[in-house]
Amino acid sequence: MPRKLRIPKDEKEHERLKLLLHLSPDILDQLLQALQQEPPALELRKLAKRLKGKIDLPLGDLVKLLASITNLYMSFNGIEIPVEEFSEAFREALESTGNPDLKLSKSQWDVFKKYIPEILKCENSIGITAKALDVMAEHQHVFLNARIITDLRPLFSKDLEKGAEAAVIIHQLKLDYLESEDSKSFFVAMDSEDLERLEQLIDRAKSKEQGLRRAIKKTGMHILE
Repeated sequence: MPRKLRIPKDEKEHERLKLLLHLSPDILDQLLQALQQEPPALELRKLAKRLKGKIDLPLGDLVKLLASITNLYMSFNGIEIPVEEFSEAFREALESTGNPDLKLSKSQWDVFKKYIPEILKCENSIGITAKALDVMAEHQHVFLNARIITDLRPLFSKDLEKGAEAAVIIHQLKLDYLESEDSKSFFVAMDSEDLERLEQLIDRAKSKEQGLRRAIKKTGMHILE
């Protein structure tokens, strides 16, 4: 009996899978051939941009295809079963979604399943990229974005008719982050000295990164961007 796979009831995931399943054989051949030659990346969009000149597809579609292929690879890598057994489990998972766009006819499936082993052979591009994405996500909080909002706060004396007698400048650092697949935010109040300290810490982190890059380069190891 093939092992069970589960495809999330997620509209975006189904859209990506539909794009992959119904891709023409010619385009799928181009995509897999390009992936076998490409180095890995830390972001799927960066990998898609590299592929853009080799495959006649919009960048957005390429990102969706790479996301779908990456999920397929991670599913296979996570259960470690023969490719033939994995293919059957994948087909059952597609049918169990109840989404007609993900249900292929026998002839359509016979064509697509021939590409599954080729997809899973893309270790140097999709394989390492998938593992990098998995490692990056293995944190309680994952950075998404940041913004600094600067305000002038007037200070009044007891005699309000005199108007503001002084003011302070306050910076609100807004940090957007990912926690358990949910986007969240929090704010931190800062003054000019705090900004300078933060800038120094960022510069120090950049210097340490450059030192690590020089050390890693000597080993021949590839650092993902």
